[in-house]
Amino acid sequence: MATGAFPLCGIERNHDHIQRQYRESRQAATKIRCIERESRIRSGDQVPNESRFSDIIGSSPALQFVLAEVERVAATDSTVLVLGETGTAKELIARSIRNLSARLGRPFVKLNCAAIPFDLLESELFGHEKGAFTGAIAQRVDRFELANGGAIFLDEVGEVPVELQPKLLRVLQEREFERLGRKRAEQELQQLVDFVPQIIVVLSPDGTLIHFNRVAREYIGLAFEQSRSVDLMGKVIHPDDLEKMRAACGRGLSANDPFEIEARLLGADGIYRWFLFRYNPLVEEGRVNRWYATGTDIESRKQEEERVRKENVRLEERTRIAQELHDTLLQTFMGASLQLGAAMNRLPSDSPVKPELDRILQLMEQGIEEGRNAIQGLRSSDSRTLDLVLALSGVQQELAVQPDVDFRVIVAGRQLPLRPAVRQEIYRIGREALVNAFCHSGAKRVELELEYADSNLTMRVRDNGCGIDPQVLDSGREGHWGLAGMRERATRIGGLLKISSNATAGTQVQLSIPSGVAFQLSFTDHGFVNDFHSQPLTTAAV
Repeated sequence: MATGAFPLCGIERNHDHIQRQYRESRQAATKIRCIERESRIRSGDQVPNESRFSDIIGSSPALQFVLAEVERVAATDSTVLVLGETGTAKELIARSIRNLSARLGRPFVKLNCAAIPFDLLESELFGHEKGAFTGAIAQRVDRFELANGGAIFLDEVGEVPVELQPKLLRVLQEREFERLGRKRAEQELQQLVDFVPQIIVVLSPDGTLIHFNRVAREYIGLAFEQSRSVDLMGKVIHPDDLEKMRAACGRGLSANDPFEIEARLLGADGIYRWFLFRYNPLVEEGRVNRWYATGTDIESRKQEEERVRKENVRLEERTRIAQELHDTLLQTFMGASLQLGAAMNRLPSDSPVKPELDRILQLMEQGIEEGRNAIQGLRSSDSRTLDLVLALSGVQQELAVQPDVDFRVIVAGRQLPLRPAVRQEIYRIGREALVNAFCHSGAKRVELELEYADSNLTMRVRDNGCGIDPQVLDSGREGHWGLAGMRERATRIGGLLKISSNATAGTQVQLSIPSGVAFQLSFTDHGFVNDFHSQPLTTAAV
């Protein structure tokens, strides 16, 4: 405990021999500092202003000399020893020194060291912690702390027991001390803090590191002794966050109010992770005695915030693309379909080309409707009405596939709600695989399987068609983006896409996504129209 008290010590003894030595050593000076008032003025000494010593009455040369000494030492922050017999106003001299110093108006604490029993003197001087000894039922503030910023007068300081003199000497020299029982209390507190499963750092009022617990030591990989020899904040805080961290700590510690800040902390594994640091002051007797800082890992929260930020950027880009598609391609198709419809109306009803044109018009209308749906999907962050099973099951009808194709949909496991962005990408990959199976493979049997497991979600599209050319499977077909788009979508959602194909066994497209990525963490977002939560293994023929 540091103290800013200004010690004034008084001793009551016979000091004739000191005074005699003093007079002998000043023989030559008496010619300059004559006891006469006029001589002192001529010698350059200022006569003390008597109004500044209103409690002291006297005009003897000896007293005037003492008061001049009082004025000289009052301008310093030195410890002052006042010697004098009983009744020579040592306390008044001490008070005058305080009154003439910059500490005027601050506390002036007096203690008669000879009047207090030895067993209680240490507690009176230095205070004690609760439980420091039998009967210490509460913390006691010491005299030095009471006098902090002011002055303390220790009368009869020569009567302080020898056992306490080293501790008193430390106060006089270093201006710091420890309350009785403080060290033991600090050790017990450090042991308690070490058991807390969270990073905790203990700081002094000015921010100096006092202790950090076992969790902090293990995380940063530094022992406490090592941390004292380095700039700890500069070593473990991310360079991009360091200036912000220093500024926040400087403002917060000076304001003496709780504060918090987010920064990246370097772990022993060499990886920076986001932490929320909360600083709380321990206030005793109206002053901050300690700062306790806790660190909470918020890396997962920061990752989620970054994911949302990227999703918003992606949504803005999708919206722009959707607007461009609507204003160009979709409007062109709509205009073409209107002109084609008008042309068909002018044809005779028995025209041989009218059925063919009617089929073309139907395909254009279907394309326009699909385009509208696709644009709507691009412009929304969450298609909440999309039922993945029903949507993929309807692909056969959308494509007007021949009825002799056996199409089966299999759902294995308990169906769980999917993250909206993941669900959209699964649908796009599944639809592309089904379009290839129905339109290009010549298959007579197509299967769609969705398997919900604890570890992952797996989608498989199988057919018994002619397979895919190995070269096309490897590098794709020029001008076509189906296979490449499927792979890109799978990578974007953290999935694994495998495509196996040969001319005799057909083609299988398998997409696997970890459950932590695919499924919603809560059931608050019911993205499915039908309730599949308790649906067992089912096989449906379409």
